[in-house]
Amino acid sequence: MRERLKAMKRNVLHLQRQLQLMERELERMIGDLARSGAQEAEDSAVRELSERVIGYLNQKAGRSFGATAENTMYLIRCRMEEGWAEEDFKKVIDTMVRRWNHDKEWGIYLRPRTLFGEHFEEYLQAANDEQGGIDTGGFEEMMIRRMQEEAFDNV
Repeated sequence: MRERLKAMKRNVLHLQRQLQLMERELERMIGDLARSGAQEAEDSAVRELSERVIGYLNQKAGRSFGATAENTMYLIRCRMEEGWAEEDFKKVIDTMVRRWNHDKEWGIYLRPRTLFGEHFEEYLQAANDEQGGIDTGGFEEMMIRRMQEEAFDNV
């Protein structure tokens, strides 16, 4: 009888350890699921903003860029993470369409990669300067030099 009680006690201890492991695994899975849900919500927000912003760009510039292209969504996500809002994207679009849309040399740069890439903040500053009545006449020349330097660096 004693041996049987000892064996039952060992079984109970073993089952308790298994239960603890299963509880830890369940907690991990719940955490993963919560993070996954948060990521899905963030992805959805990026997708929705991308659709509105790219739709606006297409309308203003007469283009047909895809809103859900991986690179486009990446750029919009990056700008969102920096704290920029939909209105900022639209200011950049409005300003650069006004400046470049009827220029054969510059019109090709009315694309997500250019507008929402590394020079986004400069384009936004130019838009804000224009709204504030500040002369931004040298802006195009500065951008030409930068693009030429980047093209030269990539050769």
